[in-house]
Amino acid sequence: MRHSTLTLKRTAARSDKHSEGSDTLTPAEITVYSQPLADLLEAHAAWIQDPHGGHRCRLRNVTLNEVEMRRARLSRSYFEGVMLVEADLSEADLTGVEMTSVDFGGALLSGADFTGSQLHHVEFPGGYLYEACFMEARIDGSNFRQARLEKAAFQNAAVTHTDLAGTTLTAASFHDAKLAVCDFSGARMDGAQLPRVRAGQCRWTGALGRDVNFSYARLSHCDFSGAELYDARFNNACLEFTRLVNADLNGADFRTASLSGSDLSDATLRYAKMAGATLLGTDLCGADLTGARDLTPLQLQQARTDNLTILPNGCRGPYTRFSGAEKPSLNGGLAR
Repeated sequence: MRHSTLTLKRTAARSDKHSEGSDTLTPAEITVYSQPLADLLEAHAAWIQDPHGGHRCRLRNVTLNEVEMRRARLSRSYFEGVMLVEADLSEADLTGVEMTSVDFGGALLSGADFTGSQLHHVEFPGGYLYEACFMEARIDGSNFRQARLEKAAFQNAAVTHTDLAGTTLTAASFHDAKLAVCDFSGARMDGAQLPRVRAGQCRWTGALGRDVNFSYARLSHCDFSGAELYDARFNNACLEFTRLVNADLNGADFRTASLSGSDLSDATLRYAKMAGATLLGTDLCGADLTGARDLTPLQLQQARTDNLTILPNGCRGPYTRFSGAEKPSLNGGLAR
């Protein structure tokens, strides 16, 4: 990528700061397109108020690494090929921005507002995005790998072909979001909220978390293999043809969920709530159902079990009709 359109100048003040050990640049210390970046931002702020009173900020092929633009007003700006590695845009107003091939690697974006933005091939690896807002954003082909996204908001966002592996999503919100071909592998998700999310071909392999909420979600051909999601809520969710192989779902809520055609082989489902769950063709071979609640004979007959399956009463499978093994034993689900 060429960045030939940038003229970056460090003033004497910047040189003094560098000698004092500071690594950040302010807009007043940077010249872009032969004028101070501060003037471009001021003109854009005027344009937001009155399109005839200023100029929209349009940055192409510019390097602004380590720049400090806290609380910058950049709503509806346009960025293409811009480098903002380790920049500080904490609490910046980025609502409605259009960004293509922008690099925020390691940037500080705590509280930044990307509501309604369009982000194509934007890089956030290792970024700090605590309470950042991506509500109603359109995000495609982007990279959040290892980013800190605690309490980030993605409500009603559309996220496609995006890498969120290894992210911290503690208490993040994805209500009603649409996700397609996204990778959440190894994400930390304690208290994350994903009710009514629509997800297709997404991966949560090895994800970790407690009290994650997928209630009423539609999860088609997704992969939760090896995930550890204790007390997760999947009530009324559709997980048809989804892989949960070797997942630890201790205490999870699957009431009225559809698990038809899903693979839960070798999964841990101890004390899971299963009332009304659809298990037609569900693979429970090798699964641990010790203490699982409210399973019926019909549910277990429709599922696949084998001699490695541990049934709710603690006995080994496969499940046989009239065995009563669908009921947890009175001694905590452990058969004598």
